[in-house]
Amino acid sequence: MGSPILPFIGIGLTVVAVLFYIIATATNSWASIDLTLLVVRVKNTYGLWKTCSPSDPNGNTCVSMTGKGLIAGAITFSRVAMIVSILVAIGALLIPPLVYFKKLKKKFVKVSAGLIIGTAVLVLLGTISFAVYKVINTLLYSFGYSIILAWMSVPIAIVGGVLILLGGLKTPVKFMKKDVSLA
Repeated sequence: MGSPILPFIGIGLTVVAVLFYIIATATNSWASIDLTLLVVRVKNTYGLWKTCSPSDPNGNTCVSMTGKGLIAGAITFSRVAMIVSILVAIGALLIPPLVYFKKLKKKFVKVSAGLIIGTAVLVLLGTISFAVYKVINTLLYSFGYSIILAWMSVPIAIVGGVLILLGGLKTPVKFMKKDVSLA
């Protein structure tokens, strides 16, 4: 089996990936568009849930994203993919500690790793859906930090899942096999 430290590194990487999933899902910076109307520059931002545009110097006005047909389908798929990924990844993170403390059989480590890698693929599909929708809509959009965090989370989660899989999960080991006395 692999090194005993690998699954712990994998769990740490997966926690980072899940945090990126949550931040990406919750923020409104998946895409933006800069428009110049006469002499006024306006920057609208788009997330999975809201579209925001500057209303005054003190803040933004945000409205819920709605749409019909392809727009609704692409956004809905992205939303579902991100939420399911968050929930499944959190559930998958609960499995290794249960295996480590012998509450579950060791074969569940493979299930955990598979679920983590699966969430990465689902996030990738969700972000692709959003990106394709925006490109079809117009080429004037630029991608924001939210979607970039989601893209960054994909390889992090895959590496985390692979490390959990390769490392297995060893149960606690006694470091000293014989009693060492000072006398």
